[in-house]
Amino acid sequence: MKKSKYTWHGVPVVAIITGSICGGIEAAVTWPNEVIKTELQTQTDNKYKGVIDCARQKIRSQGVISLYRGLVPIVLGSMPKAGIRFGGYTLAANQLQDANGKMGSLQSVMAGIMAGSLEATFAVTPLETLKTRLINKNLPFVSGTANILRTEGIGGIYKGLVPTIAKQSANQATRFFVYNNYVEIVRNHTGKQELSFWYAVFGGMVAGTCSSFVNQPVDTIKTRMQGVGATQYKSTLDCITQTVRNEGPLALYKGLVPRLGRVVPGQGIIFGVYNRVSPMVESLFISPDKK
Repeated sequence: MKKSKYTWHGVPVVAIITGSICGGIEAAVTWPNEVIKTELQTQTDNKYKGVIDCARQKIRSQGVISLYRGLVPIVLGSMPKAGIRFGGYTLAANQLQDANGKMGSLQSVMAGIMAGSLEATFAVTPLETLKTRLINKNLPFVSGTANILRTEGIGGIYKGLVPTIAKQSANQATRFFVYNNYVEIVRNHTGKQELSFWYAVFGGMVAGTCSSFVNQPVDTIKTRMQGVGATQYKSTLDCITQTVRNEGPLALYKGLVPRLGRVVPGQGIIFGVYNRVSPMVESLFISPDKK
């Protein structure tokens, strides 16, 4: 098997399985921050003064369990989502790498865009729509999903597909670009090809921080297009226009702090666990003499 420049390129099925494991762990650990971020992004009446106030009000009025509303579909959905992401990235990387099995930054960005587009279409859009609606209405998974499908049809869970593709493409292009370059810096510094667990965790956190700042406006618009108030917007452009006109440009960055609170440790978890689990999964599919 050809060795590529970055550590996880190789067999897509290994990336899919490893990514799925990482996605489930990350979602379970960081979900309360995502609930708070969604509430802050979708409010238009300044009900919540900030992250702490939002958490306090939700616990007081709806109980601690409200911070975990929608967790089941997200854990179940995050597994294939992350699996598609890493599998798609690996598949694209194998096509874009050169004859020596290496890939530059531009190719890494292109592979990230492909990975983001695939996960947005096949996993993120329906799951994010369900997440947003269930949180906004404080509904349980089964009855909430059934209500959306009954009243809006299958199209009801595909609200905001275009901005979601844009968001995920930019997300993964940024994350893989930053992480891959971080890997090269660490390798040159340590003289070792393989990253330790904590180096991988820190690299994931750096990548998550960069992607959050780059992508927050897209995430805000996507969330509003998928929320219960989505009917007031005629299109993605109309949502952007109304948000900026009525609330100012900074409204596009609503929910950035809780998003950082989830994405930064979340990406650290994903890349750190991926770095540790991938060799074990790989050993189940590839014999040592074929590596």
